[in-house]
Amino acid sequence: MLRARMTRLFAVLVLFPALLSACATATATSDPLDPPGFTPTKAPADWGTVGVDAHYVAIPPVALSAVPALRLALPDGVSPNQALALSDGGCLLVTTVALDKKDPAGNPQSVLRALRFQADGKVRWDRTYGQDPFSGYVSTACVFPDDGFAVSLTAARAGSSQGEQVSLLRRFSPDGTLLWKTAEGQVDIDAFQFLLPLSDGALLSAGTVTPKLPDGTYSHDSDLSLLRIESDGRFTKDVTIGSGEFDSLMDATYADPIGLVLSWRSDSGRMDSQQGTAFPMDSHLSCYDAQLVRTWKTDLSEKAQLYELLLQDGTGGIFGFGQSVESATTGSGSKAQSALFRFDGQGSLKWTFVATAANTWYRSALALADGTAVLGGFRPTAAGGQEAFLELLSADGKLLRELDVLPGTMDWLHATKDGGFTACTRQTVGALPQPPYISSMWQDSEAVVSHYDAGLHLVWRRTIDQYKHDTRGDVIVPTSEDKLLVG
Repeated sequence: MLRARMTRLFAVLVLFPALLSACATATATSDPLDPPGFTPTKAPADWGTVGVDAHYVAIPPVALSAVPALRLALPDGVSPNQALALSDGGCLLVTTVALDKKDPAGNPQSVLRALRFQADGKVRWDRTYGQDPFSGYVSTACVFPDDGFAVSLTAARAGSSQGEQVSLLRRFSPDGTLLWKTAEGQVDIDAFQFLLPLSDGALLSAGTVTPKLPDGTYSHDSDLSLLRIESDGRFTKDVTIGSGEFDSLMDATYADPIGLVLSWRSDSGRMDSQQGTAFPMDSHLSCYDAQLVRTWKTDLSEKAQLYELLLQDGTGGIFGFGQSVESATTGSGSKAQSALFRFDGQGSLKWTFVATAANTWYRSALALADGTAVLGGFRPTAAGGQEAFLELLSADGKLLRELDVLPGTMDWLHATKDGGFTACTRQTVGALPQPPYISSMWQDSEAVVSHYDAGLHLVWRRTIDQYKHDTRGDVIVPTSEDKLLVG
């Protein structure tokens, strides 16, 4: 499983890690995906390390030579914002290049850069779009069946000194040629929060928008915006979903034959002191076809809070990740536990699997051919660390058995052609020194990839950690050929 929105994976801090990489000397590298450790250059005297025990556990490899991992030939300085699998077994990386210039309002500018890699990990083409500078960041990206792609940007409005932002969209051919782009103000901000490509080359987009009023101010309301954009850039359908005020899109995904499925929340309009808020939000599940005609809608009970979605190919139905809220048995307030919801292709809730332990989080799931499901999540350990787990659920949502436990957190699950799946977990190696003016926590981490066959037996496993003593994480893309491209 590779969610098209592996969006949100690759934020990189470079100040101290770059100093380490430039000054440290490592021993000869025998494994490029997990080179030997080294002693980093001593940090400045006023830098500190947050005193948190990472509870690191070294994971031994299993059948190391069988792991189908290839290293991407990343050019120096490339830190991907998006990484997407392509139909030919390769992948696309989208990133930005900072320019030594600013826009008229004084905002630093960047340009978009896209790299296409072949199935062997080598660069097929590398394009930088210097003719279209912007001040902002990549919001999301998607790949079409022909390996063309689209990228949405959140950028400062040209010349604006008030921090006003706009949403922009750019569409590219499979060879990286820019085909068309939207203009500033053509859509409301955040209209391109999710991009869903169609087989005919058209594009659906979805987002939570705050409409701009005729006087130039913004509404106190928020709505859901759905757009259909043809392959030539024409906007042919515009759908607004709103209950009156405060509607928020949580997730959007598309798969044939189900269609476009949305998880969204709306102001319930009712008082509820138990949930700690005057107006709790109701969760909804809606489905639209490729022409943005609604085919069904499911309103969840007030005990269900739905966030992320995962559509299964074919007739596998829909997985929803969220929380189950129950009134507390003693005292005031309510108790919310992580939950996995299973819907059929028509939005009917088949079952709900609720965590029994506090602070447990479900992260990914996939349906198996026999109707059972594999669930991946993570939870705290008694020692104060975290552990990722894999569980097997029955066709009716009951726990059959625990499959595996590893230190760290669950990242993703990817179904493979042999009827099994590959899992990626990540764990913190340790804290890194950071300047006194940085309020976040700098950490070094590593990934562990494991493959299980159709019988749910472990086949191979390995650690991936190319960036020692560095906040930068490894980019791991499971491909259409069941290989791993690592950058």
